[in-house]
Amino acid sequence: MAGDLSDEQLFEQLDSLNINHNYNRANIIPVPTLPLVIVALSMLGLLGFISYRLAAPPPTPTSTPVPTPSQMNGDFNIAIAEIGRQGPDGSPVASPDGQQLGRWIFSELQNEIKALPQQFEVQVWYDGPELAAKNVKLGLVADDKAAAELARRVKANLVIYGALEGGQNPASFVPKFYIKPLQGEAGEMDELKGPFQLGAPIPIPIPLDTSDPVLIASLKPEISLRARALRWFTMGFIWDLAGQTHKALETFQQAEQALQDWGEKNQGKEILYYFIGRETLFLSRDESQAQKAFDSVETARTAAASSLKKR
Repeated sequence: MAGDLSDEQLFEQLDSLNINHNYNRANIIPVPTLPLVIVALSMLGLLGFISYRLAAPPPTPTSTPVPTPSQMNGDFNIAIAEIGRQGPDGSPVASPDGQQLGRWIFSELQNEIKALPQQFEVQVWYDGPELAAKNVKLGLVADDKAAAELARRVKANLVIYGALEGGQNPASFVPKFYIKPLQGEAGEMDELKGPFQLGAPIPIPIPLDTSDPVLIASLKPEISLRARALRWFTMGFIWDLAGQTHKALETFQQAEQALQDWGEKNQGKEILYYFIGRETLFLSRDESQAQKAFDSVETARTAAASSLKKR
């Protein structure tokens, strides 16, 4: 077939083929493959990271450090445990009325402590926002053993506790206290057997409304008496801890005269006689004089027991 073409025609066809060939090559734009591979891998990596973040659990938040529970550091320390009510099994349970009573006792005692000599620092603790900030909760105290543990935990010298008792109205509140054993002159520790009651049981109307002026007026003498007794005890204990036996004895004897309204029939006064006898013995070694005070302890105990039987 090529033979039928003239030379001119053949060249024309060749030229035409050459032009078309160049046209096709000119319209094919070479695209480099390496950048495409890099982009594709980058997209895969990004998608993988997003999938991991969506599937992985959120990181555990860093917990705020809990402050170490504080301890008391005064010259003499008093802890007032939460006042509850007596539960069915005899153990104390939380009570709004008891909590109000506890705050009232705390307030009265704070006022009495202000009358003590300023050279001694007496700390009084009761559950509230201030103690919560120290990571401390005194809580309920059931008995003398629990009071001793609370005293050890917060370094208290004296623990006040108790519960509203009885299912009747008014309820009966028996204030009790625990005294951390004091060290004698020879280094021995007192073995005080409690619990000690601070006065006779107090009738508490339920519900207790501490904003009622009539109610407060009727109960204030009872609460104030015990706060005054605690103030005298505190002063005597401070002198004892300072090794000032003479001043301790003098304080306890003054307390006996000042607390005339704390009659013999009321429980708790025997602890006052105990410390009068203790300081007398340490100071003068006069066993006969000390024995008179110790005899008063038994007299007070007998009178208290007789008083309770009549109730």
